[in-house]
Amino acid sequence: MPTDEVRLCYPWGFPGWALVWFAIGVGRSLWAGVWWYAIRAVDLHLMLVSATSVLAMVLQYSAAAYLFAQPTRDDAACNNNVRAAPDLSVWLLAQYLTIAEVHDRWAGVQWSWPVVAYRVVIGVGAPLTLVLTANTTWAWAAEGVAFGVATALIAVAVLLTVVEPRAPAVATYVAHAGIRVRTVPPAQSVDTFLV
Repeated sequence: MPTDEVRLCYPWGFPGWALVWFAIGVGRSLWAGVWWYAIRAVDLHLMLVSATSVLAMVLQYSAAAYLFAQPTRDDAACNNNVRAAPDLSVWLLAQYLTIAEVHDRWAGVQWSWPVVAYRVVIGVGAPLTLVLTANTTWAWAAEGVAFGVATALIAVAVLLTVVEPRAPAVATYVAHAGIRVRTVPPAQSVDTFLV
């Protein structure tokens, strides 16, 4: 049975632990929020958007296990996971932020300084925290950002060019399950708790 031993470093005592805990979990937490909102709203558009997070996890595992696999460094106190490249936490965060921004521009959501500041702070702060605490490397974080933005743009392109034009035809099939189909997303930010 394959087993990964992942060691995390928490410099600076409790504040360091809190920063690392937040940086590792922020992308997953945001996607969990989208999943919850999609299921609660029973909206096909949001369900498909949230499904891209699962696609990211599958792709990250494949890329890390087969493309970027590296031998474990025995002397590494932190950053020893052979499946950590590209960094999944950074990948999910970059993917979420890219999809959220494209969604907001497409839906016609007005710019909101709290939302922009929030996205910049977590988009820069989380990867920077992971690098500075030695829980990832600059290269792995950069790979995570690149893969996150790329998968988000591909997912958005597929949703807008393939899925959205066919949404009215699909509506009759998913209506029996109580799923709503909107051809235009609601004019509210994905980060609805800040607006």
